[in-house]
Amino acid sequence: MALPLNFRYFQGAAVANDPDYLIQLARNCGFAQVEVDGRPRQSLLCQKIAPSQTLSTYLIETKMMDILSAQARLTPQSANRLQVAGVADILAPAVLPNIEDCAARYRAGAPYPHVVIDNFLKPDLAEALAGNFPAMDEMPTLFKEPMSFKAQLSDISGKWPAFAPVFGVLQSGEFRALISRICGIDRLLEDPILAGGGLHQSPRSGFLDIHVDANFHPNDKSLHRRLNLLVYLNRDWNEAWGGQFEMWSDGGHKPKKRVQSVAPLFNRAVLFGTTRTSWHGVAPLDCPSGITRKSLALYYYTKERPADELYRDSSVIWMNRSVLWKRALYPAMNFAIATLKPYAKRLRPLLGRKGTFDADKK
Repeated sequence: MALPLNFRYFQGAAVANDPDYLIQLARNCGFAQVEVDGRPRQSLLCQKIAPSQTLSTYLIETKMMDILSAQARLTPQSANRLQVAGVADILAPAVLPNIEDCAARYRAGAPYPHVVIDNFLKPDLAEALAGNFPAMDEMPTLFKEPMSFKAQLSDISGKWPAFAPVFGVLQSGEFRALISRICGIDRLLEDPILAGGGLHQSPRSGFLDIHVDANFHPNDKSLHRRLNLLVYLNRDWNEAWGGQFEMWSDGGHKPKKRVQSVAPLFNRAVLFGTTRTSWHGVAPLDCPSGITRKSLALYYYTKERPADELYRDSSVIWMNRSVLWKRALYPAMNFAIATLKPYAKRLRPLLGRKGTFDADKK
């Protein structure tokens, strides 16, 4: 069994320059061989794994990459940043020539405008992101409540700076101009604090109930939320594990029918518009213990939005169509949240809540 490692996107990472260190880590995980940039480093005599401890190749590789990621973070963070500078450095070669096709598919999307783009990032970059994604216990915010079970890391530059250059490109004017060509929304603005976005991760039994996103930025009510970008980083994802991104049609400002169910396959991106009727959610996960659903999430804003899309300042609006007590609870909860929203900043500390994203104090 061999573990391929590619540090092409890293600069000065100690683990990349110390083959003996890599080999020792590999021995601890039961690997017979380590490959760095496609070249075998050394064959090893490793301890045998008892039948009761046998792990799949995927789980062993994930375990190994978690160790490497943790050890790499012991060195100065600036040395481990992914080395990208512009759109051409991150997008797969086939994406740019097919922007007009993406735009046509976005406009034709049902139940609301959206497009699914497979093989979105350059393969090596997608692998580097997946292999160095934080573990669940390294995610600073965990939502475990009736509406969702997921973890979130918004403060990329402060808490996971190795990914900061990638997010910098995905928030850049160059990239925003590109997705504007797809969605037809001009003058898109980035969110410097990635409120509610950044890195998302859900474990076994994770889910996200059907909802419509808040229509304004939480810290700046002059910014209308217009567009969401999700990029999935789930190697060897089995669709039987669930976790599909679901899009629902609208019926009287309620989710009516599930129209799309998109599996969170590796290096797949979903771009969709956010309005009062863009109902979406994540199906429950039934993946093996130790495997998680990982994604990048970025939201884009404008200073204005069409008059027919305007509605009063709103938090997330939740709905559920299958669990009886949630169907009874959510309308009352939505009303209470809307009523108390003007006082949220004062009430949150009293309830012991620091915020809904870890970068909201910036």
